[in-house]
Amino acid sequence: MSLDDFPNLKHVDGLVQLPCLEELDLVDMPAVESISGGPFPSLVKFKIYGLHSLGEFPESLGELRSLRWFEIRGLRVLPCLPESLCHLTSLKELSIENCHALVQLPEGLGELCSLSKLDIWLLPGLTCLPQSLRRLMSLQELEIRGCIELGELPECLGELHGLRTLTVWRLDSMTCLPQSLCRLATSLKELQILACPGLTSLPGWIKGLTALRLLEIEWCPDLERHCERGEGEDWHLISYIPHLRIGRKRIY
Repeated sequence: MSLDDFPNLKHVDGLVQLPCLEELDLVDMPAVESISGGPFPSLVKFKIYGLHSLGEFPESLGELRSLRWFEIRGLRVLPCLPESLCHLTSLKELSIENCHALVQLPEGLGELCSLSKLDIWLLPGLTCLPQSLRRLMSLQELEIRGCIELGELPECLGELHGLRTLTVWRLDSMTCLPQSLCRLATSLKELQILACPGLTSLPGWIKGLTALRLLEIEWCPDLERHCERGEGEDWHLISYIPHLRIGRKRIY
């Protein structure tokens, strides 16, 4: 079911007794301030886009025990996610995008034991990631994009032994990769570093990521120069990787 383009609606509160509902999209309702309803025991996919005035989620969000995919985008005034999010133990994919007032993620995020994909995009006020991420043992894909105030990535990422793909994109304040990533030598297969101008060179331990099959570096001028084929100071660290893209050049 999709509710789309209700510009004057302020409250979504009539969604009751829909026990078989599996998909729900709430899209482009900029005046909506609150959501209530349910229960939705069968809900599998939930998308919330463009609810610019939504200031909080109901704690009942944690009762969506069948939820597998949850996407939120363009919630401009939302300051935080509810701790009840940690009860979504069936959740496999979580995407949080373009929520400018969101300055932290709930510590309970680490309780999402089935989570395999996490996308964190365009949260300009986010300054750190919760240490509980270390408990996401099912996580295979992590993308962090456009979090310009996020400093260094936490060392706990090295404990995500199932992580296969890591993408960092426009982390303006990042100057180095966490050393703990060297512990992912047999699991990490793809590493993408895009528009991170503060990252100027690669650490020596990257040569030990023996499972790495793809390395992409783009819009990182100093780092691209260090990784130039045959001439860059860091070339010897990455020459073993089967698929390389440095700047606009696909090397292998």
